[in-house]
Amino acid sequence: MPKLHIFFSLLISPLLYSCVFVSEQVNPVASTTSMNPVNETNKTIENVEAGTIKSHSGFLAKFVRLPGEGEGKTVIWKNGRKITEILYTRPISFSPIDDILLLAECSSDDDNRQFLLNIGHEELAKEGSRLNYIFGGRYRTNAIWSLDGKKITLQYYEGLSSKNSETFQVDQLLSQ
Repeated sequence: MPKLHIFFSLLISPLLYSCVFVSEQVNPVASTTSMNPVNETNKTIENVEAGTIKSHSGFLAKFVRLPGEGEGKTVIWKNGRKITEILYTRPISFSPIDDILLLAECSSDDDNRQFLLNIGHEELAKEGSRLNYIFGGRYRTNAIWSLDGKKITLQYYEGLSSKNSETFQVDQLLSQ
């Protein structure tokens, strides 16, 4: 199968960026316009910036752009009811097993990272210093969940990060 390329465009300044996340292998049965971003072949994300992603139990997470440079928020819905809004974040993907949402910080700051929210256990915001719960790096290109949802691997742009990828234990990230 042909590989899809990861598109990366600089917006206004090198500090702001917009990514379209696609998997390297696409299941011909899985639609790229599907509300579910998980590719059934290899469980990688297929999330477009303004798209809505869906958990296995029906939570929806949508990115909404804000007027500030590079800023946005995530709005989470369930059964047609808005659950919460999380400022300065972009939804990346849900765990294939649980209602754990991977979010990326989304602001004009140069140090945007990732974090997890356990939406299924009603964790709708993080408390305390962001330094206690963020992980990963700014130049993430892809996020791959293990099939059992216990690990997440972040892949990075070659040459922009000191690492090609990092794997994290989900339970350890949620306990922070």
